[in-house]
Amino acid sequence: MEVINVFALFISTPLLLIVSFLCCQILMGVIFYSKLSNPLSGERKPVSILIPAHNESAIIKETLTHLMVQVRTHDKVIVVADNCDDNTDEIAAQFNVQVIVRNCTKNIGKGYALDFGIRHIENDPEEIVIILDADCNVQENTIDQLAIAANLYKSPVQSLYLMEAPEHSDFTQKIAQFAFLIKNKIRPSGLKALNLPCQLMGTGMAFPWHLISKADLANGNIVEDMKLGVDFIINGNNTRFIPSARITSDFPTDSLAQLTQRTRWEHGHLTTIKEHVPNLLMHAFKNHNLKCLFFALDLTIPPLTLLLTFMTVITALFFSISLISSNYTYLIIISTFFTSLAFCIFISWLSFGKSIITIKDSISIPKYIINKSIIYRNFLNKKEVKWIKTKRDK
Repeated sequence: MEVINVFALFISTPLLLIVSFLCCQILMGVIFYSKLSNPLSGERKPVSILIPAHNESAIIKETLTHLMVQVRTHDKVIVVADNCDDNTDEIAAQFNVQVIVRNCTKNIGKGYALDFGIRHIENDPEEIVIILDADCNVQENTIDQLAIAANLYKSPVQSLYLMEAPEHSDFTQKIAQFAFLIKNKIRPSGLKALNLPCQLMGTGMAFPWHLISKADLANGNIVEDMKLGVDFIINGNNTRFIPSARITSDFPTDSLAQLTQRTRWEHGHLTTIKEHVPNLLMHAFKNHNLKCLFFALDLTIPPLTLLLTFMTVITALFFSISLISSNYTYLIIISTFFTSLAFCIFISWLSFGKSIITIKDSISIPKYIINKSIIYRNFLNKKEVKWIKTKRDK
């Protein structure tokens, strides 16, 4: 019986710690988001806007059209046409931007393209560098807000970045959009309310030049943004969430492209947990750094679908243990936390998700979870380790 109790304690403690922190993030984010999203005021310095682009001829014109209305006289826009075999560079050159071409099939990945761009910028750098993806819709005042924030805080800053499902999407895309909203809007808002750093999200990121110029970018990491956020916090530079700056992108409609994108994100996240969380924890305890500790805890939170699946399995396991041992303590505890998480997700839907997911759509959530299990199964026997660009819609 003692062995069973030790096993239950070993399994439940880290899980409940993660769920507790997640619930705290969500509740704080829901409560304080409106207050946190007020525009910043301050000095808006010239910026270098860096856009890595690999075969983006289908979307780069639209992206630059929306972006250029926010670009001021002394700003620079640099498009890195990275290993392209289309006319991305020719389309970008139609705008008032610098286009630099990188051809290196040995080193593939967004990180290498970013490093190539930074090495170009260092010949005549501005004080602030903003990084955008080539498929972004940059909302009004976003460039100004990122520039003001990076100058004000002298640290990395991250805009609100949301993925949106195309019109008439199926339930899979709608649920994915809602999950993305929790991850990239509600949770970072909760961290901001708690005065804690957030993760970098890959686009809508701004950095003081003295920080980004020294960053380790030249790598093929499939989630280069997560790694960059880890590097910064270890060096004492906490990323701040700026919800007054807003960027959106569309999920791809092609089913294979959807799978490729989600596999890269989620395999990359799980790999980052495995490779970097232990180092973050050691750094936090060694340097008595609470913000680093909470950053590690935030990074440890797995994708929501995986967490819910894991909690379901653990609840079923504790139910079996309870029947054998006639001790229902752990079952009651895990059930309480499961209910708390479900409540937080419901509050998130009630506050921000009703326009995305209808009650009818929610019936399909179990099917969505089953479909996602393929990605997690492949992580065990066919883990994605190479950077693969998501196929764009025409």
